[in-house]
Amino acid sequence: MAEKIFVTGGAGFIGAALTRQFSGQPITVYDSFSRVHPKTLAELRVRANITLVQGDILDLDHLSNAMEHHALVVHCAAVAGVQAVARNPITTIRVNAIGSLNVLDSAVKVGVPRVVVLSTSETYGRVAANVDEAMPTVIPPAGHPRWTYAASKLLEEHAAAVLHHLSKIKTMIVRPFNVYGPGQRGDGAIRNLLLAALRNEPLEVVAPGNSVRSWCYIDDFVRLLSLLLKNDDAWGKIINIGNSDSRISSMELAQRIRNLIRESTSEIRLVPSTIPDVTERYPDTSLMQRLTGSDCMIGLDEGLRKTEDWLRRFSRDSTL
Repeated sequence: MAEKIFVTGGAGFIGAALTRQFSGQPITVYDSFSRVHPKTLAELRVRANITLVQGDILDLDHLSNAMEHHALVVHCAAVAGVQAVARNPITTIRVNAIGSLNVLDSAVKVGVPRVVVLSTSETYGRVAANVDEAMPTVIPPAGHPRWTYAASKLLEEHAAAVLHHLSKIKTMIVRPFNVYGPGQRGDGAIRNLLLAALRNEPLEVVAPGNSVRSWCYIDDFVRLLSLLLKNDDAWGKIINIGNSDSRISSMELAQRIRNLIRESTSEIRLVPSTIPDVTERYPDTSLMQRLTGSDCMIGLDEGLRKTEDWLRRFSRDSTL
């Protein structure tokens, strides 16, 4: 019998995409369904291998009961997105720190042998250029709500690493670098810029427009993560997943999107922001490549086209 997989936040952007990688295995999707796209939820409901459980990772008893009899937990549930975190810093800390501790404690309690947690590249700090997993984590000083995300995720990392060290469970810590693609909601930069261009609205870029990111298409991310989950050598490690080649400034990204959607009348507009920005963020993916025997295969231009195609069908849909 195929092992049962438990995915927290499994109806979200990354979680739902990951379930498609395991279409032949029984999967429990544990989600509050508070930020789920209706089309994603409809898709999950008709899949025979999916069991949907509505729940909150802050509800320890309910979480533990739902997690029983599973062989693997993939912990995707989190408050994420720069704007969402800045608006809800205390909730961010509760969900990402206490909720993650609940996930790990539940796995130990009910005997789930393996847990992978999705952390964040923001644990590398404001300047993260070609960073590998051995580089120090750097959380800017307390005071701005934005950094509650990285701080809470770093606590999650330490808890997962200690449990593995103590042989309580096997854990793997994954640091995603700017994942984008069809199905994304919230305040993802590529999603927002593409939607604005499709709706002939201004493409707003935080001044001065020179912050650099590398962008990883969702299909590459979940494919590489699924390969890691099958490799015994990946357990106990922290691993960057990202596309080290798709590196571009925020202004260049807006210009590329503006050129992609030729019929758009949108203008590019530099805007001030009161939220601190990360100046550089792109990974060294040597460990990922060694453990998976693979790399990202979808470049930025192709990923933008695929995302545009999906968004174009729903560009006037208020649920996006």
